[in-house]
Amino acid sequence: MLDFGILLAGGKDATEAAIKATGHLGAGLAGFIIGSAIPAPVLGPIAGFTAGVLGSMAFDWCYDNADMLIVGAQNVGNAIVDKVTDTGEKIGEAVSGFFGDLGSVFS
Repeated sequence: MLDFGILLAGGKDATEAAIKATGHLGAGLAGFIIGSAIPAPVLGPIAGFTAGVLGSMAFDWCYDNADMLIVGAQNVGNAIVDKVTDTGEKIGEAVSGFFGDLGSVFS
């Protein structure tokens, strides 16, 4: 609730504040799990805290740059489709050429 309130006070609308607060909660829980898995008394909490903070920062960056990430993913997808299509055409041309040449052997 504190994170949500701070985000609202910082000018975020309620939906964005709720989404970011939930993402921060998830990152904090992941940090807790990571820190709990490390049995060292000092190292575990430090690693967990660090993982939680970095996770929150990564979530915020992804959320704030979602449009750029979507466009980038679409560009990668289009490049893959283009490459597969080009490769398929080259395979088709090679097979066609092979069988075309094979026909001349029997003439």
